[in-house]
Amino acid sequence: PTNFTGSNITTTSVDLSWSGSASPDGTAAAGYKVYQGSTLISNITNTSITVNLLFTQTKYSFYVLAYDANGNESALAGPVTITTL
Repeated sequence: PTNFTGSNITTTSVDLSWSGSASPDGTAAAGYKVYQGSTLISNITNTSITVNLLFTQTKYSFYVLAYDANGNESALAGPVTITTL
């Protein structure tokens, strides 16, 4: 994924978004895995997510990778590092 960014940061949430990508073999992405640090927090098919239930005034790092129907995974994009308000 490219253009991975965080926006609309509040005391407890952040919006993450990115541009889709094809896998190394050219197959279109079937979905995306979103990580908070090293923890998988979501497996989604769209290119944005709102992460909720964050702690106030806390620093977080997020990553995303794309995968295709053949099981190929991209490299991790990120980190997007934010600090909640």
